[in-house]
Amino acid sequence: MKKAAAKKQHTKRLSTKKKRAARVAPKLEEKLIMSTEARMEFGFSRDMMTKLLANGTLPYTSDPLDKRIKWVRREDVAEIAAKSNKQQRAGIGTKNASRNSR
Repeated sequence: MKKAAAKKQHTKRLSTKKKRAARVAPKLEEKLIMSTEARMEFGFSRDMMTKLLANGTLPYTSDPLDKRIKWVRREDVAEIAAKSNKQQRAGIGTKNASRNSR
């Protein structure tokens, strides 16, 4: 009988993936993504994402089970990406204008 009870107990334990999914589920309602996912999705370099997180430009929430994981709002990252794209386009336009004026 002890073996049967042990089997039931084993099946009730959640795997690491299920624990992570259960922990992430409430965060999906807030549209949070991991900083590494945001970096890949919006095309930021690793250094740029680190700077944005370190200087507070991009607010984040640390994962309670793994302090290396940082959760960011997708909307915040999209806003910063749009600003950086505008700045890049403006910078490219001025470079081309100065080349044409020569």
